[in-house]
Amino acid sequence: MKFKKNASFYINQFIDLITHSVVKAKGQEKPPAFVQPEDATLKDVTPDAYPADVAQEQELEIKKLDLSRQQLHSLPLEIQNFSQVEQLNLEQNNLNILMSEIGTLLHLRRLDLRGNELESLPQEIGSLQCLEWLCVQNNQLVALPDAIGQLHHLRWLWLNDNHLHAFPTSIAQLENLEWLNLQNNSLTRLPGEIEEMQGLIGLNLSGNRLKNVPTEIKQLQNLRELNLDGNQLTTLPKSIEQLQDLERLFLHHNYFSKSELEKVQGWLPNCNVCF
Repeated sequence: MKFKKNASFYINQFIDLITHSVVKAKGQEKPPAFVQPEDATLKDVTPDAYPADVAQEQELEIKKLDLSRQQLHSLPLEIQNFSQVEQLNLEQNNLNILMSEIGTLLHLRRLDLRGNELESLPQEIGSLQCLEWLCVQNNQLVALPDAIGQLHHLRWLWLNDNHLHAFPTSIAQLENLEWLNLQNNSLTRLPGEIEEMQGLIGLNLSGNRLKNVPTEIKQLQNLRELNLDGNQLTTLPKSIEQLQDLERLFLHHNYFSKSELEKVQGWLPNCNVCF
């Protein structure tokens, strides 16, 4: 993004609104598995860091915007003027709708929406073809748009602590997805389409209402961590023994008999089965 005559407006007006908005890119951070995704490298830059007179003379390319904790009810329309942004933090606001303008940020790689009041995401989310990291945890989501299946570069997806009643089959199209967190929703079943998610390394389904796991789970040959804590399971399919790279399987707070757990341990001798 080039700032010339309008630098004073963008730096002083828009950045004053959000107080911690402009942060220059310092490379991509890989978040940990299923712990709270944080970005410890973000540094606050005040408007004084880029005085208007300097901004008018220099070309500034904004890579990171931090709009967190600003009591925003909607996305500022000015966001469209930051078309080169790669990381956008909107966590802990009061957003109940994400406007279609989000689809103009074509270079976005990381989008943090956790801790808002979103019931849905716009179809325009599918335009974010560069997106690799998406966190929508702790919102009010009841469904996902089909367009989310267009995010073919997405590798990390946090959907935990929402109100999803059905597994969003559209995410089965995300062939590069590695980490999927659906903890604390209201899922009652897993569809057979889960077999298409063969790039998954970690899958967190804890805190749902699952009564069974489909045999198609065997297709997730890259899976290393599977969390099924806090469901209504009494058995697992024998096909799970084909997940020979599985390192950790969490089964706390289900309804397995002792003999069933011993059977699972026999199927996965190299896996740490926690119950």
